Amino acid sequence: MSMPNGQVWIVWEASNPLPETYAVYSKPSAFTSTDNATLVGRLFKEEYGPAALREQVDSTATYRIPNNNGGIYQLADNEALFVATPHQAGSLFLLWLPGAIIRLHPASILLHRL
Repeated sequence: MSMPNGQVWIVWEASNPLPETYAVYSKPSAFTSTDNATLVGRLFKEEYGPAALREQVDSTATYRIPNNNGGIYQLADNEALFVATPHQAGSLFLLWLPGAIIRLHPASILLHRL
């Protein structure tokens, strides 16, 4: 996870078979259900991976994002990307889920704190 210039660049490993979408939820405090969080993004396969970039620009292209050391990190073929711009100071907890899951039981949630 990288956080330059007020944006949060979230990278995770996407495993096969790749889901059609990922839903990204957030909340300033830990949450135990997606009912208690805000849906901040729904990414399609062409967006969380570089499929559209490869189709429209270069078949070997991949995402390159800022790292926390002033350099560039190049995503591997099995990594997905979401960019968020938090609008509040302090903690932000994020959860990304494959597919069209709308509700999740507390035992299934693994939160990621920024």
